[in-house]
Amino acid sequence: MSKESYIERIKKLNKKQKWLLANKLKTTDNSKTELSGSKKIVAYIVGKKELDLEGLKDFVKQKLPAYMIPASFVELEEFPRLHNGKINTKALSEIKNITSVKDDHVAKERTLIQKLLIEIWTRVLNIDSITIHDNFFELGGDSIVSIRIVSEVRKQGIRLQPNDLFEYQTIEELSEILEPKSNSSGIKIQKQLTEIWERVLDIHPIAINDNFFELGGDSILSIRIISEARKDGITLQANDLFEYQSIAELSKVVKTQTSIVDQHTTILGKIPMLPIQYWFFDEHKEAPHFWNQTVTYVVDSSTKSSLVEQAIQKLVIHHDGLRQVFTSSDKGWESSILPIEKATIFQEVDISDFAKKDQDITLIRKLTDAQEKLKLDKGPLFKGYFFHLAPAQKNKLVLVAHHLIVDHVSWQLLLSDFSSIYSDLCTGRKVKLSKKTTSVKEWGEHLTNLARSDFFEYEKSYWQEQQVFDMKLPTDNSFELPLKESNIKIYQSIFEEDITSTLLETSSKKNITAEELLIASLIKSIAIWADISKVSIGMEQHGRKKIISNNDLSNTVGWMTSFFLLAFTFNNHEDTFSFLQCVKDKINAIPNGGIGYGALKYISKSIDINTSYRPLIIFNFLGRQRNETHDTIGQHEELSIIARSAKSERYHLFEINTYIKKQKLYVNWSYSKEAHNENTISKLVTNFKTTLLELIDVYNKEKKKYTPTDFPESGLSQEDLNKLFGY
Repeated sequence: MSKESYIERIKKLNKKQKWLLANKLKTTDNSKTELSGSKKIVAYIVGKKELDLEGLKDFVKQKLPAYMIPASFVELEEFPRLHNGKINTKALSEIKNITSVKDDHVAKERTLIQKLLIEIWTRVLNIDSITIHDNFFELGGDSIVSIRIVSEVRKQGIRLQPNDLFEYQTIEELSEILEPKSNSSGIKIQKQLTEIWERVLDIHPIAINDNFFELGGDSILSIRIISEARKDGITLQANDLFEYQSIAELSKVVKTQTSIVDQHTTILGKIPMLPIQYWFFDEHKEAPHFWNQTVTYVVDSSTKSSLVEQAIQKLVIHHDGLRQVFTSSDKGWESSILPIEKATIFQEVDISDFAKKDQDITLIRKLTDAQEKLKLDKGPLFKGYFFHLAPAQKNKLVLVAHHLIVDHVSWQLLLSDFSSIYSDLCTGRKVKLSKKTTSVKEWGEHLTNLARSDFFEYEKSYWQEQQVFDMKLPTDNSFELPLKESNIKIYQSIFEEDITSTLLETSSKKNITAEELLIASLIKSIAIWADISKVSIGMEQHGRKKIISNNDLSNTVGWMTSFFLLAFTFNNHEDTFSFLQCVKDKINAIPNGGIGYGALKYISKSIDINTSYRPLIIFNFLGRQRNETHDTIGQHEELSIIARSAKSERYHLFEINTYIKKQKLYVNWSYSKEAHNENTISKLVTNFKTTLLELIDVYNKEKKKYTPTDFPESGLSQEDLNKLFGY
């Protein structure tokens, strides 16, 4: 493939892909002139008359395409020649008096931005005496060199888009779009963003040039950043943190206008169900009403239950998804949103008369009874319980939500809003609510329309290939599916800080994510343990990916999770690095964040798969968690509340939930004692840990290497990338 073909393909890259390529190119050895931009077209001329540079330039522009126009011209009395009479090209390259094509007048820089751009162009293009009127492409610039220019400019905290150099081809033109209009407003935004990053990432201090992902950021935390920013009137788009990864870069692109979503609209009536909700009812027949998630606060006597009730009421009014209910009929399950006045969402319970040793037991029993009596069609499916304990003890507030209406991201949004609202109520300030984003109703309608169109059509064959029907896992005991929740156990393993630190460092610098490393470790340890070559797992992701429309789910409360299948192949004879690359490529190739699988299976019902097929393993990486502490409310507490019915069904043998908290990796391996003994799980988790360390070590020793899935829109093959990057 020619260099020109590479250039045309690189033009097709999106902004994130070009950023990746730019970061690779800036570390490439300068001796590789095709990539570094140090090779230029220079014209050497022998003539009888004095050279008219401007006339020659105009003539050449009429005859040659832009990329072939010489950047410089050298007038010679004669060409240097070798002994055999051929032109000595080496001697030509050593000639110093090269004249760049310039305008008649010398145009000096007038601003700091122009001076900076001249320094960068001079360094990257390797040409001296560049003026603000010189044309980038006439100086020898091309698509690859433009990426290096963008990368160098962004290092200085200046926003420059990859296509800007094609539209504004001189430094004078570029500077007009780059000059800051109000430095004071930019500084204010940087300060606000710094405070938000420090709060969400739980790192102090953070500098404006620190990289979000190198600080441990991930897709889930990016949603929290966006949500928190909007509370301060700063509008960020869903992908901004992936494209502008430092505060310095972000502050150049944020907007401070209000959201286009009507902040006063209350959603009522029937709404479309989401794919994950269909999955839930497909799996759980016995006790679908009792499958909840809980958060517990320990609060002192100064916490006012009346204000807690008001805060919860405002939460339920603001987040329409908290008022969802579900009704079963001959047509199946349907969802709707109740009016505000029909939801009794707060209850005070006095257990102060019970002995101290019996209070937690009594609390758990009362919560269990309340959940047992819950009606999916009546609601409410979100409720707060305020338990009054003895005067010498701290009270407890328990928030209970059915999983049908919340997910992991939703809880983070809710707890942040709850803290903010309660604080405002305590101080008498006007309650400041977070900005509304796309409602669960709008998102459900959008997915339904896409599923019933041909939008996901191309994904069908992909999802059909993810089923592995002959996958069998060893068991210790005989059993029948479905398993029962009453027999489910959780084996928790907490990895040391040094292991977690190495995992995060590798993921931030080696072009592989922590999730990809964890999944690779799981696949390899399972394949070796079960002596199988194909492993299919059920995957969960946050499901808030923007598809086609301007839908924004960054502050939407609901069960938005995308659930889908992924099949991996493991060959014990394959080298470890190649295996890692295959896992990474598989995950990067997931179409539309996996949303299409559920849309095709449950909404359009057009996917040709075995509807009874269920994965034996489910994996979920929840990213980095904070140990939330809110002074105005209290401290979170881990309380062993029964949140699921003992009758609830389960069709998978293992469910592995992983997350990072307090600089440690937590691995919660859920299993059934009907099928496996604890000793077996302990060995599996140990092997998983050993495998993870091995994979990290191998990956760190290898040269950073890109694969086609890093640039999916370019059409580049691995062979193309090997040539382009010199692998």
